[in-house]
Amino acid sequence: RMTLYRNVRPLLMEASADRDTALAEAEDQLKKRGIVHSGDVYAITVGEPMGQPGGTNTLKICRAG
Repeated sequence: RMTLYRNVRPLLMEASADRDTALAEAEDQLKKRGIVHSGDVYAITVGEPMGQPGGTNTLKICRAG
């Protein structure tokens, strides 16, 4: 459903219980796909605690390294 939003690119990834590991892996995938480049700003949404049912409750603004 996320593909219906303008300028949103959903990225399906393997599940991870560690937020920092998942965020680093997401940035690696974005770089490999050419979606972001070093210095770009992007946003990631996650649900915490990770691996638990619920909803998205965190928005992280990141700068690609």
